[in-house]
Amino acid sequence: GSSTASKNENDDNDEKTTKTKNNDNNNPTKTKRTDLIFQNIVILINGHTNPDALSLQRLLHKYGGDVEKYETTRVTHIIASTLSTAKATHYKNKKRRVVHVCHPSWIVDSVEKGKLMWFGDYLLENVKK
Repeated sequence: GSSTASKNENDDNDEKTTKTKNNDNNNPTKTKRTDLIFQNIVILINGHTNPDALSLQRLLHKYGGDVEKYETTRVTHIIASTLSTAKATHYKNKKRRVVHVCHPSWIVDSVEKGKLMWFGDYLLENVKK
C-alpha cells in the first residue's frame, strides 16, 4: 500500500487572515502626520536635564522620535543641560560622525511651536566648534 500525502484540513483558517485591524494611525497613505516633528531624531540624554529624562523621552515618543540609553550609531542628538569638559571634548572630537549636543529646551520649544526648531540655536556652548 502506497501512502499519499494527506491534505491538511486547516483550509478554513483563511477567514482569520482577512480580518486585519482597521487602524488608521498606521496607514502611511493617509494624510501625512504633521505632529511627528521628531521623526528620524534619536536622542541620548546625558546627565540631569530640565525637564527630566523621562519627560523628554515621553515628548520624543509622542512626536515620532526615539531615545537611546547608550551611545549608538542611531543617535542623532545628545541632550544635556551641562557637560563636563571631558565629555564636551569627547563629543567635539568625534571623527567618525557628528552628534549634536543640544539643550533640553530644543525639545520643549519644538513641541510648543509644533515644528522642529533649528538645533543650531540650542547647541551647548562648550561643544560649539
